[in-house]
Amino acid sequence: MRLNPKDFVRGLGVSALSLALYAIALACFNALMLLIISMEEGGQGVTDYTMNFTESVILLSQGVGLEFETIHLTLIPWGLTILLIVLIRSAASRLGSSWPGLLTGLALWVAMHAWMAATVQMVLIDSMPVILLKTGVIYVIGYLWALIPRTNLVKRIRLDNISVLPSPVLMALREALRLTGILLTCFILMAGITVITWVVLNHQAMHRLFHDMGMATGSAVMTTIASLIWLPTFMVWALSWVSGGGFSIGSIATFSLWNGQAQSLPTIPVFALFPEAIALPWARITLMAIPFALSLILGIWQVFSVKRFNVLERNGGQDPREASNGDSRNDDSHGFVSWQTMRLFVPPAIAFCLACVLLSVLLPVIFTMANGSLGYDRLAHVGVDIATSTQALARPTALGFLSAWVFGLIISAARYAFTRLSTTARNRHENTPDDKRSARTVNSGDSESLSTAMDHDNGSVPSASTGDYSSEHMNNRNTASGNHDGRTSRTVSSDGHATAQSSATSTVGVRTFRTVSSAESVNPTIKEDR
Repeated sequence: MRLNPKDFVRGLGVSALSLALYAIALACFNALMLLIISMEEGGQGVTDYTMNFTESVILLSQGVGLEFETIHLTLIPWGLTILLIVLIRSAASRLGSSWPGLLTGLALWVAMHAWMAATVQMVLIDSMPVILLKTGVIYVIGYLWALIPRTNLVKRIRLDNISVLPSPVLMALREALRLTGILLTCFILMAGITVITWVVLNHQAMHRLFHDMGMATGSAVMTTIASLIWLPTFMVWALSWVSGGGFSIGSIATFSLWNGQAQSLPTIPVFALFPEAIALPWARITLMAIPFALSLILGIWQVFSVKRFNVLERNGGQDPREASNGDSRNDDSHGFVSWQTMRLFVPPAIAFCLACVLLSVLLPVIFTMANGSLGYDRLAHVGVDIATSTQALARPTALGFLSAWVFGLIISAARYAFTRLSTTARNRHENTPDDKRSARTVNSGDSESLSTAMDHDNGSVPSASTGDYSSEHMNNRNTASGNHDGRTSRTVSSDGHATAQSSATSTVGVRTFRTVSSAESVNPTIKEDR
């Protein structure tokens, strides 16, 4: 890689520009909020703390804990953190990103935060190496977000380039990642809808709390806007609450679907939005079943989709009846339990298991980042129980995937059984008429194949055919009684072949026949024959 001095300068520019824009925006908002509070509440000199307050918020947004008198604040405002990462990524995309620029920009970023940590008036909970590590991680995430898409690294680490694994396994890995992303997106939507529901149902309680605190309209509005920096944290708490895990504000209050007690909470207006317990059992069951329903729908989609696993497509899209008729060595000819069935159902099972494993790893990380503290003793732990919340989401999700997989297995088995039964019935229907037809031919022609029929409608006897045939068994007696159409079939033997014919018979009575030998047919000896 050829080094370019401009790359180092661009890295410094990305770091300086990102930090400057972020600090200026926070300083302006903090100055306006403190000014409004001082004007409405009558505080003196509140605006003098603007810069110190801004430095503290910058460090807090990157995970650095603060301590001020009785406040022990480690609850990260992830809203500001996400905005900072997006700002770094935008600056790097605008000015240009490179690996040398990452190094120089990271060095300047860490140096600036070390200076802020040394000059801030609030007590920092973390040590200096930990502060530099946390702030450096935030910068690297934002910068790499802009740098990696511009390199060939993404093309090199694609799953399609892993030639060691077979294609079904690669497809299972790809679908596992897709399922994990879709589920996380659905969980985010669930959390957002839950928070909006809290606001709609409990905004009057928050308004009453503002009134009880004597806070004017301007201060209430600015405080509410400032509380939005913890919106992602509240969404994580809402996700745990709606799935049955719940969350707690220290040892003071616990909020869940069964409990909504909130006594002696800190006078923070946003805490008035927290929900009450749900009294209806069916409503609680419905909310807790949402992860199961989501995973069940996604699993069925994966199992039956033509572009995904498509377990109903056996033998590479060939119909099972054609496969069993055309190739006796095919797995379908040995029954449903075969290697073909395993090749169809093992990849979705792998995908579902990997998706559950990824969720079991990501959810604890997310819940851990949403936890923190607001003080000591009773407010030492604010957030969710990591194990309980993870189980509340991971278990129904795994059950949903398992149900979808079993459902696909049942449908595939039923389809296979129906196909085999229909094939058997079709073959039996095709073979049965031939057997009956041959039986009727034997029964009707065993005594008439070697006889000669005579026409009795016009009273004449047809001449026998000039061939070699025996006249010993040429006696045929027919009786025409009770026939609706007055016709009966007779057999005329010629040259050893039997031919079925239809002749009209009169209703005179019983007709008798006599055998005519070959000699008599040539030289008639009886006057009647002449």
